[in-house]
Amino acid sequence: MTTELRVPVERVEVELLLGDGRRRRGVVFLPPGSKVEELLERSAFLPIEEEGKVRLYAPGALACVAVFGAKANGAAADELPTEARALSVRLRSGETVEGELRYVPWQGRPRTADLLNEPGSTIALHAGREVVRHVAKAHVECVEEV
Repeated sequence: MTTELRVPVERVEVELLLGDGRRRRGVVFLPPGSKVEELLERSAFLPIEEEGKVRLYAPGALACVAVFGAKANGAAADELPTEARALSVRLRSGETVEGELRYVPWQGRPRTADLLNEPGSTIALHAGREVVRHVAKAHVECVEEV
């Protein structure tokens, strides 16, 4: 008799915006305590379940990954005081992504350029409490404060 070991995972609903402007909806499976942005930073390919099939997306193909629901902001979202900047991000595909860039204030009020130039390959834009869009910096053409 063979026993299967199953690692518990969380199903997180996402919408992908590909570099060419196409949109896809699906589900990402995350180990408990993991975040989608961590997968985007370190995965060679991002597995997404779409319509019962798993597709593996190359990170360079993803212009934006929108995360929906409670997993969007994570458990620690309200632990520290944050400020926000409303941004409009134009992608090389011509698409526009809007939301708030949230940050913990330190040493005064940093410029948007300072925040965007922080380490990491994505920009997290919040749209309310239920959606966070992780925009790939490599696909950004222009960022504008609104």
